[in-house]
Amino acid sequence: MLDFTREVLDVIAPAGDFITMDAYDRLMSDTRSGFVVGKSHVGGVRCDHLAFRGYGVDWQVWIEDGDKPVPRKYVITTVDMDQAPQAEIVVTKWNSSPEIGARQFEYSPPAGAQQIDFVMPDSKGEQP
Repeated sequence: MLDFTREVLDVIAPAGDFITMDAYDRLMSDTRSGFVVGKSHVGGVRCDHLAFRGYGVDWQVWIEDGDKPVPRKYVITTVDMDQAPQAEIVVTKWNSSPEIGARQFEYSPPAGAQQIDFVMPDSKGEQP
């Protein structure tokens, strides 16, 4: 889904690279340098704070300290745009063993709902 929205619709989900099977490869492909900022807390949870510089994008991640090293916070800064916009994602609850059944993928549209089509970017990557 993330690849389709990025490659076909030209829509980039903030932190989408972080939740893919090849997250490390994607995150590090454009990373020039990184360093350990130190210990910090996110939502009362002790974390290791890491910062990275990339080409046009800098990012930081806070990884839970201890036996469950899951990401707790992720900040992306687009440094090659005016005013350096940021996206911040904070994860407070992780479920590493979810129970997912087929019913969770069923969709029943509400009465009166209408399907809409995506507007596809033209060959130059611009919206028509």
